[in-house]
Amino acid sequence: MHLLLSVFWWLYILLGLGKCSSFRETKDGFKTLAFSEMRNLRLLRLNYVQLSGSYKSFPRGLRWLCMHGFPLSYLPSDLQMENVVALDMSNSKQRRLWKKPRMLLSLKFLNLSSCHELVSVGNFSCLPSLEELVLTRCTSLEKVCESIGKYCQKLQILDLSECSEFPDEMKDMEALKYLWADNVNIKSHDSSSTTIVEAIPRGFKNFAVSLPRSLVELSLSNNNLSNESFPGDFSHLSMLKFLYLDENPIDSMPDCVRSLRRLELISFHGCCNLKTVDCAPRTLKHMSIYKCYLLEKVTFHQGDSSDQVNDVCASSVLPNEVIYRFAFAVKPKTMILSAVMKKYYG
Repeated sequence: MHLLLSVFWWLYILLGLGKCSSFRETKDGFKTLAFSEMRNLRLLRLNYVQLSGSYKSFPRGLRWLCMHGFPLSYLPSDLQMENVVALDMSNSKQRRLWKKPRMLLSLKFLNLSSCHELVSVGNFSCLPSLEELVLTRCTSLEKVCESIGKYCQKLQILDLSECSEFPDEMKDMEALKYLWADNVNIKSHDSSSTTIVEAIPRGFKNFAVSLPRSLVELSLSNNNLSNESFPGDFSHLSMLKFLYLDENPIDSMPDCVRSLRRLELISFHGCCNLKTVDCAPRTLKHMSIYKCYLLEKVTFHQGDSSDQVNDVCASSVLPNEVIYRFAFAVKPKTMILSAVMKKYYG
């Protein structure tokens, strides 16, 4: 989505697909009246700009609106957004998305990343078409309204990395395919505590059970997860293909990973305590063990391994014993794996 919007933006500029007006920014910033005659304007980018005047002057036909560093605490109530498909408010001063909820039937992409003063995101009933929500680095976030699961039935991408809050319930997000939750905090589900825990493990098992079965990619990097943090079974994540467990203090591959029947990629990048990866799923095609300095052993399921690992990213400081065990763990792939290890180890 990010790439598509960027390409669309530059094509729009280069091909001149619309009217272009030039005006200078005054000491007080731009006057909103300057946009009143731009009736054909569809894409507007105003990053770190002070605006003065009524937002009613903004073109009604806007489809993509980018305003990084927006200085107000809420979206202006008079800003015409009925046709906006993509809204990018990164690094803004917003405390809430809006003061009064507004029905935005066309909005599919919402980026609030690095809005460090944002405390809540709610009233998702007004965003029924939302497909991608980015809340990464919203460090003051106190609440993500539980209505997100009920009303955002088209949501496919959710980025909550470096965030301080999670939705309490995610099972209803039946369309969600990509969840990025790196370096996050999860609120304890213990009713006697309303504090935010320092790291993810205490609430992780409850969180993991609530993950929607539609997930294709899950990233849980740098969350202080040990082997004991994981549930015993991940089989409900029957569609999961990509799993990132980078920079967690696990010492072996969690047991629940073996229940992932479609897993193609797993990353242990920077798992400095990792010693063994036993009986990796036979569907696995790619594995990252880069900077796993204590790794001693990697083995796979016995039996038909025709679709087994064919790509490895590893650290050149691993002992030769690991290379030997890994290269010969799967007989049908011995030549390929040996070549791969030779490539990485020299």
